[in-house]
Amino acid sequence: MDKILVAGLGNPGMKYRNTRHNIGFMAADALISYYNVDMRGGFYSDYGDFVVDGKKVFVQKPQTYMNLSGKAVAALASYYDIELENILVIYDDVDLPFGKLKIKRGGSSAGHKGLISIISCLGDEDFIRAKMGIGRPENPNIAVSDYVLGKFSRTESKNIEEFVDLCKNAVSCFIKEGVVSTMTKFNNKNITKKED
Repeated sequence: MDKILVAGLGNPGMKYRNTRHNIGFMAADALISYYNVDMRGGFYSDYGDFVVDGKKVFVQKPQTYMNLSGKAVAALASYYDIELENILVIYDDVDLPFGKLKIKRGGSSAGHKGLISIISCLGDEDFIRAKMGIGRPENPNIAVSDYVLGKFSRTESKNIEEFVDLCKNAVSCFIKEGVVSTMTKFNNKNITKKED
């Protein structure tokens, strides 16, 4: 049976809920809810598994804090012997506008601390990414590090559910049809934004 790992990145604790950096957790939660996954603790994370189309899928939310995400991802992937091309990581991307999703395989970390940790712990960068655009701060005086840890704006909050749903659908497509089909179907999709 093929095994797939979907890791949504974020920071644990109430303080970080509904912050831009936790959008990976939000997408993982949507997947957990959709597939009715029972979660448990282990591998420095909350994780669970389900079977769909003859594939065993693990969903993981590392509890190490973002900068050490790789410790959790590598531990689970190693224990269950999950191939690199079957690991998908969901995370926030400041270089994409809010609401834009990009699926890709491999590439650099682009400075994302969670990705730096995962690449380091896996010893390879050739895993699949679901990059969820959060945009950059409009105010040049706001540091990117503060921006990603900030809460969503009012307009973003109105659109976050649709964006998370888009990512959940893309991950479901990846599980069932693979990365090429998912890139074809989802890489030019944008949500229909609701404005204030």
